[in-house]
Amino acid sequence: SNVSGMLIDHSNEDAFVDFLEKLIADSNLRQRMSAAAREYARKHFSPEAPIQAYIELLSRMIYA
Repeated sequence: SNVSGMLIDHSNEDAFVDFLEKLIADSNLRQRMSAAAREYARKHFSPEAPIQAYIELLSRMIYA
């Protein structure tokens, strides 16, 4: 959904350049995407993330 980044086909240089130009021109877009990327990384890649996932899994197993 292009919230924290943009997926562009590796062979589509024009789309890559267009997106870079859009980021350069729009500081609000850069800030929103940056914040979304930080939040995604914090949620999915922090040391606590796998621990929390195991806790949730074990809780579901215990209370199923």
